[in-house]
Amino acid sequence: MTKKIISFFVFLFLLYAKDNRDLQIALAGDALVRGDFSLAKDIYLKLYDQSKEVVYARQMAIAYAAMGDLSSALQYALLYQNATKDTKDLPTSKIIADGYIRRGEIQKAIVLLEGIRKEESSPAIDHILGTLYLNQKQFDKALALLNAYYEYSQDEEALKKILAIYFSQNKNDKAIIQLKEYLNKKKCSQDLCEKAVDIFNQFGRNDIAHSIFARYYKESPTLQNAKYYLQVLLNQKQFNEAEKIAKAFPFDRRLLLDLYVVQNKFKEASFQAKKIYEEKKEAKFLAWSAIYAYQGEQSISADELREIIANLTQAIDNRAKQRKVDSENPNSEDAFFYNFLGYVLIEHDIDIKRGIDLIKQALKISPNSLAYIDSLAWGYYKLGDCSQAQNIFSNIPKDQIKEDAELRSHFEAIRQCH
Repeated sequence: MTKKIISFFVFLFLLYAKDNRDLQIALAGDALVRGDFSLAKDIYLKLYDQSKEVVYARQMAIAYAAMGDLSSALQYALLYQNATKDTKDLPTSKIIADGYIRRGEIQKAIVLLEGIRKEESSPAIDHILGTLYLNQKQFDKALALLNAYYEYSQDEEALKKILAIYFSQNKNDKAIIQLKEYLNKKKCSQDLCEKAVDIFNQFGRNDIAHSIFARYYKESPTLQNAKYYLQVLLNQKQFNEAEKIAKAFPFDRRLLLDLYVVQNKFKEASFQAKKIYEEKKEAKFLAWSAIYAYQGEQSISADELREIIANLTQAIDNRAKQRKVDSENPNSEDAFFYNFLGYVLIEHDIDIKRGIDLIKQALKISPNSLAYIDSLAWGYYKLGDCSQAQNIFSNIPKDQIKEDAELRSHFEAIRQCH
């Protein structure tokens, strides 16, 4: 062992022997600097227990806060300030303010942070205090501080708060401008992107959304960017473009199905619904496939009609079995399927009595449906039961008949039935 090392240990021994407290203070301070907050806390706690000097309570509060033990930090911060009346001490005041916030004592936190801000203005304090003002609906104060913080940080969360203030004050144009500026400079998180698409749509500025999210998609054609751009296209009713995007990415097949339906592309819709049925084995998609196949044909061959009826019948039977297993009642979708199959059987003179029975099942589920009432009346008309047809059709309001071409056609035929 060299003389220098021996001298060093002798020095430490003499120092320890002379004033143990000074050594402990030095070790605690060093631990704080090194980030060993647990050791610092243990040393300060020992010093406090020995001396009861509140300066150590202050240091313990700082160490506990750094460790994330905010409850203990608050305890010792309050102990320090209550004993010293030093309410301007910044470290302990910040800890106490945080404690007020966590306990929901927002107004106390605001008062304390306003005092801290006079002593130490910083972007972080602007953000916290601005957020508390927003919580208390002090919008003008909140906006000033949040804007100051946002200019410094360009923080997305601050932007969301600023937008919330503008919308609450009906300053929608300012919100749109600020949101547009941000999205033109920076990429948004998933949450903000989705909110932005909704906001631009809500305020009739899909042109801005299209410009931004088309650029996002072209620069980076990811699934997520495709999703935003697709929603914008749907909002603009640009279904052809939306269809191209939907085909290029592995979206849920139901999205493409909806796009085909809204464009009256029923053959494609029928094929897509059949694919979904084959993948998911959900009977309703087999039913929809049959319905779209029927709607997609100008003239239907006997073979095509038989297949449509067979698929609808199978779907209805399968749904009935599943409802029994699940102990569920039929819903409005079931009613639609009953009525559709019933009407097809009646309209094509295949099995009018069975068609009437199916429509009656639909009306048990949805008794006020004018479409189903019309179908039932049409069934009795086809049977030649004019009195029953006229009696049933009389339940349809005249103003509704005037507005619907098919109802008018049935009304005239049934009215002249004898």
